[in-house]
Amino acid sequence: MEGNPESERFVQVAQAEDPFTADALKKAGMAVLRTDHPGGSGVDALGTGWALPWFELSVLEENVTRARAVVEDERRRLAEDAPEAERAAEDEERESEGSGRG
Repeated sequence: MEGNPESERFVQVAQAEDPFTADALKKAGMAVLRTDHPGGSGVDALGTGWALPWFELSVLEENVTRARAVVEDERRRLAEDAPEAERAAEDEERESEGSGRG
């Protein structure tokens, strides 16, 4: 199958809320097809209930098992980093509010 594009088949392995998961798959040495779905607004968001952008990730069929493990690891890492990122964003917001006064 290697080297013959006609026999290569991509399989969806995840839907992600961030582009970093696709980057993790690429760093793991996998070819990734990333389909971007822009966030909806107004009527679209009301109809679908989904206002944020999301990404559909597919890899070669031979990498599906390994890719799913990478996706789970990346999701776990992002979840662990979320509180720290939230604090940093809040600190930055406070600093920008404070510098606007004067």
